[in-house]
Amino acid sequence: MSTGAVAHVAHAAPLTVVTGNIAATPSQARLVPPGAGSAQVERMRQAVDGPRLAAADDLPSPCWTNVQITSEAANHAVFAEYGNPLDPGVLRAGTKYSGGSWGFTVCRNPDNWDTVIQAEGPQTLMVAAEVAYPGTNRGLLRARTPYSAIGPWEHFTTINPPWSNKDTWIFSPSAGKYVSVQLDYGSDPRHANTLRARLGSVGPWETFSW
Repeated sequence: MSTGAVAHVAHAAPLTVVTGNIAATPSQARLVPPGAGSAQVERMRQAVDGPRLAAADDLPSPCWTNVQITSEAANHAVFAEYGNPLDPGVLRAGTKYSGGSWGFTVCRNPDNWDTVIQAEGPQTLMVAAEVAYPGTNRGLLRARTPYSAIGPWEHFTTINPPWSNKDTWIFSPSAGKYVSVQLDYGSDPRHANTLRARLGSVGPWETFSW
């Protein structure tokens, strides 16, 4: 797909944090048939299905486990930093922390592209856009919500599903912004390469594969 015409020419040169795992190939993700997932997966599926199953011919939305999300611009896989003491569960392309997850569970409604994402690993928490954070932290993506408490901040829109061999963008309706990898925070180790819903259009920094 097209990544849009917006270029980030005004941004500073990126600074790599730590080399992350390589991107997942489609065969590494696993499609979970309806009813065959854990209680968490099936709750996520219900969260994106909404009223769409009212028609008899509608099928439950697909879900995948073991999905790796890769930032094309950073050339790193995304890691949920459960071990980060300042921003527990923050999503970052590449990491300097242990105690987190490279893998994600994703459920996506094929009709309206509604998507929920859960970081796998020791805590299995839902990814949220921190809309209430002030200033340059607004929209920071963190794995921090139990699956039983999925709300508006945990819902995203994605143009392509996992396992499709196509790039995707990730949009946060709550923040009203597309998710970017923050390559312009190289001198700030807290924010360098983190994911944040912060831009109103799509460019290379908003392009991901999974």
